[in-house]
Amino acid sequence: MPDTKLPQIPPEELAERLDRGESLQVLDVRAPDKVARGRVAFGPVEFHALPNSQIFRLPDVRDLNLDAARPVAVICGHGNSSKQTTAFLRERGYDAYSVVGGMAAWEMVYVARRLSPTPSLSHVIQFDRIGKGALSYVLVSDGDAVIVDPGRHIERYDVLFTEIGATPAAVVYTH
Repeated sequence: MPDTKLPQIPPEELAERLDRGESLQVLDVRAPDKVARGRVAFGPVEFHALPNSQIFRLPDVRDLNLDAARPVAVICGHGNSSKQTTAFLRERGYDAYSVVGGMAAWEMVYVARRLSPTPSLSHVIQFDRIGKGALSYVLVSDGDAVIVDPGRHIERYDVLFTEIGATPAAVVYTH
């Protein structure tokens, strides 16, 4: 029976909190081969990994080596298995949250990093897709913006253009 009150954290919020330097723990409940292909490695994260099936068989939850005084973001592939573990941990006194959409959603999170402007550019912004690394750049001069290598998710830049008062003038693909 699904618990509609189960605390969840959107992957964007998890990224923002890690980017601010918050001391969070991440518990990845996927199979080891999937963890080896990609995991949450962003900011000052304390990372733990153990498949759900093994977590539920632990004689003592303290064997996970999680700090009960700090929040735990529980992540799986698509946000389903993590709910079970989140409920399990919360029943045992942990401040646990299921990451909405799991790693599939985490790999689509973009973080805008404002770099130093130049004499001719009022804004230089690097977009990192945190699951993959630096993705693209937005360069703004006299209110006109150029997007360099935006990938296929160009609509993600709309909020930024409104925020900085720029108009997209061109898109440049370098590869």
